[in-house]
Amino acid sequence: MSYSRHKFVYKAAIASLTISFFIITKISALDPQSLNGGPVNYSEQGEWNACMPDNNSFGSKATPIEYARMIEPELGVIPIIDCGEGVEIPIYVDDRKFIGNPGLHNCDNPSLQIGDCMSGSSLQRFGGQRADGTALPHVVWVSFCRHDGRDTEVYDMPDSVQLIGYN
Repeated sequence: MSYSRHKFVYKAAIASLTISFFIITKISALDPQSLNGGPVNYSEQGEWNACMPDNNSFGSKATPIEYARMIEPELGVIPIIDCGEGVEIPIYVDDRKFIGNPGLHNCDNPSLQIGDCMSGSSLQRFGGQRADGTALPHVVWVSFCRHDGRDTEVYDMPDSVQLIGYN
């Protein structure tokens, strides 16, 4: 892999992580407890500070929005994601498509993390665009909308979106 191609792949990976942190940050800020059950971390000015990296490879403490602006010249604007418009990832139980949650490890191909089998996750692919709508044919964005579904009576487990921009 050439140096410049490696650099762009690296930027795409960082964009994905940054956007994931941003989404988790926005979801967690709505809840009085952080994702790990502890108190939310507010600055003295009332700004929420959790999920902020101490540093990054560019030597700055950029917020996710600042980082999105920084990668815009290479990857264009981040697409708007509507998880309901994606292609659902099918779940199979005994070679038959299944909708719902058959329980941990009770489907043909459970997740490798903890064995989840619930339906509702989806994928989407987007072509890159500049802010003015001009196409960037060398840029591809892929979103993965993850349906969690492990809500309890006291906590609504947030679904999440991961996004990779590649050029």
